[in-house]
Amino acid sequence: MMAVAIFAATQAAAQSPSNCTLPLLSGLYGMQRNGHNTSGTFTSSVGAVTFDGLGRFTGRETVSTNGAFSKSQIDNGYTVNSDCTGTITDASGTAIYKIAVAHDGEEAFGMSIVTGSTEAIHFERAFDDLGSDSPQCNASSFR
Repeated sequence: MMAVAIFAATQAAAQSPSNCTLPLLSGLYGMQRNGHNTSGTFTSSVGAVTFDGLGRFTGRETVSTNGAFSKSQIDNGYTVNSDCTGTITDASGTAIYKIAVAHDGEEAFGMSIVTGSTEAIHFERAFDDLGSDSPQCNASSFR
């Protein structure tokens, strides 16, 4: 099912590739991640991240690992290709997710490319005009 969603998002994104560049992902996004990590443990998380439009995003998330909750900071890189596909990279620059950017950067869908992981990830733009300094919500909300 997730592969179908990724394929559909890739096809939708590929219809309008002229604006598919790093700045397409910019601003505050809600984030959700679900699946089994490389040790086979089910993990689910929600959070808020800010994409800088230059290839880096930061934020916080609340994570449930088999029902045990924790909080973590996010500091990753990303790429966006001309066909609106891309990658998310860890701190060392290793690609850990493939993504498809859709709806003019309003959303991005992804899946882990780490061997043994079945995690899927979804980003959705939180505000059009308020930005990461919004008093209503920002990445610090997930402390």
